Amino acid sequence: MNGLAKKAHTTQKVISRIEHGEVSVGVDLLQRIAAALDLEVNISLRRPSSRLSRRLTLSTLYGLR
Repeated sequence: MNGLAKKAHTTQKVISRIEHGEVSVGVDLLQRIAAALDLEVNISLRRPSSRLSRRLTLSTLYGLR
């Protein structure tokens, strides 16, 4: 995953901490990671449902664990 860190202009340690849910990700870093993965960030605001209220980590979303 060091390639991801390099492409996202961050460190492998930061990527690892994100994957393990140890830190929150700001919009700027989220956009850089998405671009490195050839993805697009699309943010919408809405009232949370009980199903979506739990915090998801990148590792959960992308099955990186």
